Amino acid sequence: MNTFLDAKKTIAKFVGGGKCYDNENVALRVNEVHERLMDIADWSYTTKQIRFYVNNNSIAMPYNVERVINVDIDGVPSMVHNRAYEFLEGGVGDINTNGRYTGKDLVDLGEGWPTFYEMPDYLPLLVYSTSSGEGSITVKGHDDTGLEVSEEIPIQQFSGAVDGHIVGTPITSTKSFRDITYVKKPTTTGYVTLMSYDSETPEIYFLSKYAPNEQYPGYKRYRVAGACIDNSGNDTAYNNILCQCKMKHVNMIDDDEVLIIQNLAAIKQMAIAIREEEANRFDNAARYEAKAIQLLDRQLGNVQAKQTIVQVKPAHGFKNSFIM
Repeated sequence: MNTFLDAKKTIAKFVGGGKCYDNENVALRVNEVHERLMDIADWSYTTKQIRFYVNNNSIAMPYNVERVINVDIDGVPSMVHNRAYEFLEGGVGDINTNGRYTGKDLVDLGEGWPTFYEMPDYLPLLVYSTSSGEGSITVKGHDDTGLEVSEEIPIQQFSGAVDGHIVGTPITSTKSFRDITYVKKPTTTGYVTLMSYDSETPEIYFLSKYAPNEQYPGYKRYRVAGACIDNSGNDTAYNNILCQCKMKHVNMIDDDEVLIIQNLAAIKQMAIAIREEEANRFDNAARYEAKAIQLLDRQLGNVQAKQTIVQVKPAHGFKNSFIM
């Protein structure tokens, strides 16, 4: 598999008047090229299957996932509805309140959510990591009256450096939060876990876990339309959700990071296109970009199965798949 280092060596001479592959501008250009190519279409290696087990009707995509393309819920091919779905005239309306929706599909809740899950109540926060000396994170949100609150919360170390192991009464934020709208986190050695704490219960609620290089987290969320079915009479039912996902560009730092766009020729063509664009030679830039897209299209055609599957889901509820 091609790496960040391979891409830097491939395009170094097309950055400015030519640079050494370890020049900072070359790394920046590789990330720019990679992001632009990923935004154009769903190419080879840019989609993956991810399985979720969900018992609260909410899914947050990992930080490196752009969106869900297709979904299967509890073994049944289902739909992914956009954000306008609940506002269609004559449609199902607000799925959360009116009880008119009996299916199990995904509804897009938008991007930029700073945590995996909502606050369960008006509670203080606590932040932990398995590593020590990780600094602090800044959290913004609202209090119980709707006023904005902000606090810098120190990152504590889990007892014995064991993930989830907290001994004694946790040290929490001085302020309580009704919701969270913003999180700023430093680059850390280990993963950082954000939680809320109810001292009366006492219970700790998991809110999010941040990767070491995440600094301003923002996630794509979906809601499962239709409740989890629990035939056992308890609250442990889960939806088994298999998603085909489009991956998202995340800036690469280490030389051994694997590229999602596994086509060095296309990366080279797009690097030249950006160079021409910066020189205001837009016709040349368009030709090089078109060549990059052509190379990626050819690669996609080589790896795809030679069939087209069209799924039809009429209003009456039956589903058929036609292979052409």
